[in-house]
Amino acid sequence: MKLLDIKNLRVYFEAEGGIVKANDGVSLELGESEILGLIGETGCGKSILGRVVMRLLSEKARVEGRLLYKGQDLLTLPENKMRLFRGKEIGIMLQNPAQALNPVLTVGEQLAEIYRFHEGLREREAKEKARAMFKRVGIKPDRLGEYPHQFSGGMQQRVMLAIGLALKPSLLIADEPTKGLDPSTKHQIVALLSALVREEHSSLLLITHDLEVAATICDRIAVMYAGEILEAGPAKKILSSPGHPYTRNLLHSLPKYGLNVAVGQSPSLISPPLGCRFHPRCGSCLKKCSKIHPDLLKTGPRTYVRCHVYGKSGKADEIMKGAPEEMSEKTKNTAEVGRCHF
Repeated sequence: MKLLDIKNLRVYFEAEGGIVKANDGVSLELGESEILGLIGETGCGKSILGRVVMRLLSEKARVEGRLLYKGQDLLTLPENKMRLFRGKEIGIMLQNPAQALNPVLTVGEQLAEIYRFHEGLREREAKEKARAMFKRVGIKPDRLGEYPHQFSGGMQQRVMLAIGLALKPSLLIADEPTKGLDPSTKHQIVALLSALVREEHSSLLLITHDLEVAATICDRIAVMYAGEILEAGPAKKILSSPGHPYTRNLLHSLPKYGLNVAVGQSPSLISPPLGCRFHPRCGSCLKKCSKIHPDLLKTGPRTYVRCHVYGKSGKADEIMKGAPEEMSEKTKNTAEVGRCHF
């Protein structure tokens, strides 16, 4: 059953150079008790998606589409009701906990405040619940009186996890929860995050650029590029048989594949390329890829790919072969330069 159903979401911002299309027609679904990894390069719009679900964007942002949570459109919900949703129905672990946490309040006060506001508890009762929650995430209760700057990056993330799961929400959004952490600490945070979410039977939207993290705990994976979803489906299928060249690029950028990366850079969200937004970096695109924008094709149960080449062959294992007679000279040259990148 769908817990979150995002339909044709568009999030635009006015900037000096024009309109930033942070999310441009995003459709995505998340089931109950499911972990969905939203992956993509920095600046592709994935963090914006997490913030718009929580309605944490500036009023200057132009938002269109539908955000159905348990069948209710969050975009039409009055702000006073949305405040009750935050934390209780949907929790969030914001990126950069050192900035997200209030530096002048102790971590215990920040967690206890959630229980006072949402559950109407008195100060002593709220502190007791905060103490128990800190214990669950591996923080010694006697540290409730300390301030955020007294905690390491990994311990700050544990504080954020405690805040995010304090009210046992049905959905937790974790935005880059392992960013800046050393490998050992990253492993601990990922294991703890997964264990607590599974224990509460909550759903998790994991926003990350780290494909290895997503591969470790996710049931499904959605790949975002330049404000769009390029591919989505079961994690095992995406990782073993990706349908889009960009997804293959992400996989081959992992250390075990030799850190091979695609040529070029991510496009501007103000003036993205015509046609497929990945085509300037793709080693197998057809002529129409630079002219016609591909639709998000359904290729199986809850599985989608946005790619002309996939649509032509109908098989993921043929996606990199392309059709040489239809390839432009520019693309042929790119394919030669980037042959090892896929």
